[in-house]
Amino acid sequence: MRRHGSVFSLVPKTLALLAILATTLLGAEVSAATFHHWIAMSNTAISITGDVQFSPSSILFANHTKLKLTPAGSAEGLTWFDSMRGEPVELYKIAGWKNPRLLNRNYLCGARVQPTFLSVLEHGDDVFLTVFSGNEVPTTKDYESRICAGLSYSLK
Repeated sequence: MRRHGSVFSLVPKTLALLAILATTLLGAEVSAATFHHWIAMSNTAISITGDVQFSPSSILFANHTKLKLTPAGSAEGLTWFDSMRGEPVELYKIAGWKNPRLLNRNYLCGARVQPTFLSVLEHGDDVFLTVFSGNEVPTTKDYESRICAGLSYSLK
């Protein structure tokens, strides 16, 4: 009786493990599908970030440095690109206090300025990424003084 009990007690554990594994693999496929490849277009993007992979939960730079992101809402006009200032953008908070070194020993906002928020503006096949410093969510009153980088990409 003990042998059958131990063998049969393994069956539910094995099924549970397979269910967890399947969920993990399917979850990985779903999150991989949400990444967008952006091709660096502006001189700043080419020299600092290179091409990037973007999802609402992270941004992966050409040198394999990754920043975790948290959606912070949407707003209008919080972009470095003057002619698009009336357009809606998606805001993201950079999780943690990271200022990683990127391509050519560059930083998103320089070595001494902590990037804290990103705004993403998609216009056709173009993407305009604006990087902000400061602890609070950028607003229309203060965003210009908090912009520390403006980069442009093209959707692949």
